[in-house]
Amino acid sequence: MALLTDGLNRLLYLGLIVGTLISEVFFSGTLSDRLVVRLAKSNNNKKTAEMRLWLAYPAAILTAIGLIVWGISIDKGYHFMVGQVAFAFCEFPRSSLLSFGGS
Repeated sequence: MALLTDGLNRLLYLGLIVGTLISEVFFSGTLSDRLVVRLAKSNNNKKTAEMRLWLAYPAAILTAIGLIVWGISIDKGYHFMVGQVAFAFCEFPRSSLLSFGGS
């Protein structure tokens, strides 16, 4: 059982914030735009919205890995930062997937 003090409770959103910031700054929109341009070349330069859906597969896998690691860290009573890294893995792909750039 994890016994968290008030000070540690304040840090529980740290992983979510870090995952969101990394996603928004480095991958939001640009990753999906690059993927669409690459896929459009093989489709006679026609861009479709469905081309962005390919990013859902790695996002689902990373989210599942993050949730599994978080669950194990809670069950085994690991340091709270292990759970925060797992939260970052959960939030990173979700933020990248939900904030597409326009093209």
